[in-house]
Amino acid sequence: MFEIGDLSMAEYLLITPDDPGTPRALAGIAQGLANQCPSYHSATVLHGMSATRKAVESALPHYAVVVYFGHGKPDALETRGQALIDIANDGYIQGVLIAIACHAADGLGASRFGGSSSRAFLGFNTYLIHPCRNSSRANDAYEQALGGLFFGATVQEVAESLRANLLQAAQDYKTNRGVYKLSRGDAIAIFGGLRSNVLALVCHGNVARTLKATSGATGKPREALAALRLTMDHEIFQLSGHEMGDVSDMVGRLSSQGIIRGNLAGALVEYLQTTNELLHAPHQEFEKTAQALSAGATLSARLHRIFLVERLVDEMRGHAIWHLHPKESRNRYLHWAAIASEAPIFEYSYEILAEAANRINESGGPDRIELPTMREFIEILTFRLGELQRLRARELRSLRGNRVDPVDDHWRWPDEWNIPWNGPIGVASLWGIQDQIFLTSRSIDRYRQELTTL
Repeated sequence: MFEIGDLSMAEYLLITPDDPGTPRALAGIAQGLANQCPSYHSATVLHGMSATRKAVESALPHYAVVVYFGHGKPDALETRGQALIDIANDGYIQGVLIAIACHAADGLGASRFGGSSSRAFLGFNTYLIHPCRNSSRANDAYEQALGGLFFGATVQEVAESLRANLLQAAQDYKTNRGVYKLSRGDAIAIFGGLRSNVLALVCHGNVARTLKATSGATGKPREALAALRLTMDHEIFQLSGHEMGDVSDMVGRLSSQGIIRGNLAGALVEYLQTTNELLHAPHQEFEKTAQALSAGATLSARLHRIFLVERLVDEMRGHAIWHLHPKESRNRYLHWAAIASEAPIFEYSYEILAEAANRINESGGPDRIELPTMREFIEILTFRLGELQRLRARELRSLRGNRVDPVDDHWRWPDEWNIPWNGPIGVASLWGIQDQIFLTSRSIDRYRQELTTL
């Protein structure tokens, strides 16, 4: 459990009304936060029909942080005309209210949280602009910044992180509009909208408020920082081609090779130095360690994305299944088969696939990667899911002592795909198959949800 003031309570309440448009596009952020919530915290999601005024009002007194994703107006956060949080019940909120919604900052935020020494508010003082199509990059910006709350970031620090992440997302949409399948006009609109959100983001109340660890998490921030640092070091090691040496030197080489670009290299070197000092300090500096965890989560996510893209680009360049024979160059299903087979390499991410394909196509080589639409990508993953389920049934028969055909673990490509190669699906154990079924299903659900907002 954690405390705010003298209150001991569960930590995070995430509210996502299932309204069409922006609220539906934002809902994935809440699920992403719930998934990354550390075991020593708790997070509850009230989604869709569960997000009623009665349910929200009953829950508010029991959570230190309430995060709302949906429609807002100056004096209320609402769904389909019904206020869920307004001046009649906001007093039940004991700690922090974060409203990813329009308008609420100047009314509800300023009047009910402004000047408070025990409560804080983060939200927007005008329209919240969010892409309903291709929203995953913008969603990532919110998820990364809000995730800092799990590691002790203050409301002010979350706001600063969110501003930086939104600016980076805006630039990504503008620079890589081809990856996101955006027209020039749409890319400019999203770029301007996300930058407008940066200007509209404000805080009220005790913005230095953070969750303070009690019994359950004592001593864990340093453990968490050590684990995060190991993960980052491993990502850098893999990006460097598994070359041994000092991690800071690896970052320098990656920067000179153009793999790590912009100011990321400098930020990483500074972060490595800071974490070294914190991890080897004779006494634990809780606040600085918590801040390092918050910043590290964002840096680690950026590193992992770079790693996935570089790994997939190498795969596309070096593996024959990505290269079409000239006489088969019009068979798009050859690329579909490669995507179905190699999806774990890019962690089932359409955005990673798109960025890697764009890199290959811009390099001017003889072969181009034909990128499927998102709807087609879902079709490819659905085929993969069916094959994994068939493989699971085979493994269960084998474990029961039943005879199985040795080639039953090979791909069974649809006849219309006309795929000239075959081989094992390549998942080694029943547990591995279960894991892949879970990941494939989650990715399908994610992109289906995104399609509903198109």
